[in-house]
Amino acid sequence: MSIGDRTTGLALLQQARRQHLERRERSYAKPVWLDLCAAPATPEMTDCIVVRNIANREALWLTFCRPIWLVSCPTNSSAAHSSYALYYCDKHLQVLDVMRGALKAGGRCAIFTTNRPHGLVDLAARFSEIPPEVEGPLRFGPTVLKPYFEKNFVRYDVHHFHNVVTVPSTDILIEFYRQTTYYDASAEEKIRAVVDDEVSRSGNYQYEKNGYLIIGFVEA
Repeated sequence: MSIGDRTTGLALLQQARRQHLERRERSYAKPVWLDLCAAPATPEMTDCIVVRNIANREALWLTFCRPIWLVSCPTNSSAAHSSYALYYCDKHLQVLDVMRGALKAGGRCAIFTTNRPHGLVDLAARFSEIPPEVEGPLRFGPTVLKPYFEKNFVRYDVHHFHNVVTVPSTDILIEFYRQTTYYDASAEEKIRAVVDDEVSRSGNYQYEKNGYLIIGFVEA
């Protein structure tokens, strides 16, 4: 056998192996997930979000100031997911369009966000004004996500998560409150008095902090 024959034979074997591996990869039908997360708050990326392809750990920036980047988004994902981050994108519906467009037939899009009631926000609202940017996420599920999913998916499910936060002392709750975006120093002592009273009677202070999960299904 000549060197040329051996080279041709090796190339054919390599091609056959690649084809076999590709068929085996397709047969496994491994799920590909897109995970939407918040982008770094840098001046040059104020209108960006990140989509991570969990299957191969590649990160993809999507910026709606430069739509040309959107062509890089995968279109064979089994699922697209966001926890909290979607609300903080300026262009919610455009991001949802990209996430939905990345799904293959039978894929799912799942979005998790905060929901009412939120006990700490409600407590603070008794003694101070709550900024609109705090109220917005608490209404995001029913007012923005649900209408979009009704229009764009063949079916969707909504799940309500009811969580109770138990705080053992007034000082801990006040420290939580000081870290919030709706902290108002003038309201602190009034909140402290309410929490002190409850802790003295019950041994702790409890409040609700709930979640909203909506899952949309693409036609198989």
